[in-house]
Parts: sequence; structure tokens; C-alpha cells
Amino acid sequence: MKHVWLLMAGLLAMGAAGCSGSRPTALNYNVLRLSGASDAAVFDAAAQALREHFTIRHADRRTGVLEAVPVEMATTGGDGRLGDVVAAPRRERRTAEVRVESAGKLVKVFCKVLVQECDTQAHQMFNREHAISDLPTDTPADRDAATTTEQNTVWRTKRRDRELENQILRAVREQLAGAEVL
Repeated sequence: MKHVWLLMAGLLAMGAAGCSGSRPTALNYNVLRLSGASDAAVFDAAAQALREHFTIRHADRRTGVLEAVPVEMATTGGDGRLGDVVAAPRRERRTAEVRVESAGKLVKVFCKVLVQECDTQAHQMFNREHAISDLPTDTPADRDAATTTEQNTVWRTKRRDRELENQILRAVREQLAGAEVL
């Protein structure tokens, strides 16, 4: 009986530790705090501000989440890779997420814009280079034949675009001129 209680306590502790989730904080998002505005008005303002720079892929009023369709661009040079020597173009994209949360009269708007680089070729070379054996044991699915190019594309996050985050939050603040910024 003692072992059953210990097992149950251990499972409960693991479950509680695993349920923390990734809540937005000032460490991983740019935050705007407002007072005197409704959740619906703030959500609408955030959607409009995000639309100035991105197309919205997903909008959920219930959870307060807005996700944008990534915007791709070609860039050259920058972080000391082999392709930088010959100024080879590389694919980059910006992704954005805005979250609206309320706690009483306080409404928080969280904004994160990531700059990501397409890293598929390096990822594929690394996987094959560190294989245990050189025998051809890969299945077609292992060689990406059973999936789409979009599913197989690997994006590496380079940095956050804090300037664009500030522009989006500034647009939200301007649309809600009557709300008090805290």
C-alpha cells in the first residue's frame, strides 16, 4: 500500500510539472499593458495592427491568439557561413504571433515576431553525416519521399524583430486612444 501511495504521488508530481505550458511572458514576448479597454476592442485592434504587416492565418477570440502567415524574403550575407563569402542568397521569413489576455480591468497584448532562416540543406547533411552506418536502410519516408516539401523544410530561428513588434504594439495603442497604458 505504501508503494502505491508513493507511485501516485510521483505521478501527480510529474503531471503537475508537465502542465506548466508555455505562457507568454515579458521574456519571450514584447508586452503592452492597457487599462480601460474591453477584450473585444483590444483583440480587434491587435488584429488590425497585425494585418498592416502580415496576413492572418488563425484568429481565435476565445483564447485571444492571432497567428500570421509567414512572410518569406531572400537575403545575403551576415552570419559567417560559407555562402556569405560568395554572397549566395538565402531564404528567410518572418513569423508573428499576438496574444491578448485579460485579468480584471487589465488587458495585456503580447507580440512576438521571429526572423527564421531556411536551414533544410544543413539539417539534411547533418542527419546523413552522423548516421550509424552507411548501409542503405532508409525507407522512402526517411528520405522525405512520403511528405511534402513544406513539411520537410527546416526553419532555424535567428532572432526576434523587436522593431516590428514595437510597430505592431504602437498601432494597437494608437487605435485604442482612450485606453490607459500601464
